[in-house]
Amino acid sequence: MPGLLKVGSQGTASAAAAEKADTTVQAYNEGAVLANAGDIDGAIKKFEEAVAAKPDMLAGWTALAKMQLRQKNYPKAIEAAGKVLELSRQALGNAIS
Repeated sequence: MPGLLKVGSQGTASAAAAEKADTTVQAYNEGAVLANAGDIDGAIKKFEEAVAAKPDMLAGWTALAKMQLRQKNYPKAIEAAGKVLELSRQALGNAIS
């Protein structure tokens, strides 16, 4: 399975939003580093931190689903995958509108 990629931060309108985005991206990136190093428990904590701060972070939910699957925590993997589907449908709907 290929390693997880880090995501970059995007520009935001306000300093508070930028700080939150940076914190969210930092948590995700730390999770990716931990996942690639084999620390799945640590990665899960970081991905949970990222999606708690930014519930619409598709990459965070995707990574969380993958980590839960690796841990064979199927109920939580299904929950995270369900969020991925929900966010993907929303994005598709927005793109079509």
